[in-house]
Amino acid sequence: RRGRWRVRAERERVLSSRALHVNKLAGIGDWKASTRWITGGHHDPDKGCFESSSPTALLLCHQMVLFYASMMGWICSCADVKSAFLQGGDLERPESLFLRIPLTWPKRVLDHLWDRLGPNCRRDILRVRKGVFGLQESPRLFYKHLKKLLCSIGFRELVLVRCCFVLFKSGVCVAICTIHVDDLLLAGTAAGYEVFEQLKTMLKFGAWRCLRDDWTKFCGRMYRQLPDFSFEISLDFYTSVIPLIKIDPDRDMDAPTSPSEKLELMQVNGQNGWAARQGRYDLSFGVSQCQQEIPV
Repeated sequence: RRGRWRVRAERERVLSSRALHVNKLAGIGDWKASTRWITGGHHDPDKGCFESSSPTALLLCHQMVLFYASMMGWICSCADVKSAFLQGGDLERPESLFLRIPLTWPKRVLDHLWDRLGPNCRRDILRVRKGVFGLQESPRLFYKHLKKLLCSIGFRELVLVRCCFVLFKSGVCVAICTIHVDDLLLAGTAAGYEVFEQLKTMLKFGAWRCLRDDWTKFCGRMYRQLPDFSFEISLDFYTSVIPLIKIDPDRDMDAPTSPSEKLELMQVNGQNGWAARQGRYDLSFGVSQCQQEIPV
């Protein structure tokens, strides 16, 4: 802000920024536009000076939630936190960091931004107070904040399985949830969902979907809960967008593999390998064979 709140911004502490436009429903045949304001963290003058490790849920965590919900007859849901990093903890830096506002953005976008900031704020840079996309510690700040909120309403994190939280009432488990950055997979009794309602008052959620309603995407897999509380899991949407490798018909098949061809093979095989680990076990042999055939 101007006036008595003025803060001096050193040139090396002002980072460039841009807007990233994505389709949040890419790969499932639908469209939902989303824009993220990101910065180039590789230009951060403090990069490497702060702890950035942030645990994410393993596949074991997801399976535990599904198993418990199926066994106990609990309804399962998934949710994603809206603008998660901006709802996380404050930056833990001794010196201020600034973000340059791209003045090439459309006028209506800049007018909306300046209206939100108020008349006494600068129009060219912002002081960063929360985590933003591109800064290395942003995921960790949000994880710490989300964990603090969950613990404040009674959940406790499992010691041996990070990012998996359980809630007990009178010695009985009534809810379980797992977190993967800003995505949550959760299940519980009616008492458990009453506690989840408290979480909704603490964070803004972009979506909160019941798995009994329809196929729902969570961490790359599609889930659906059946009337008997069992689950169906599909990776068809993910595997359908894995590109096929196209070979030039004029290529000399005896010629050695070029670096670009090798990179393409590794990328496609990596995508198939992820699908194999997530449940498409029928792909495991082919992935292993391809890994051995890729030239060194």
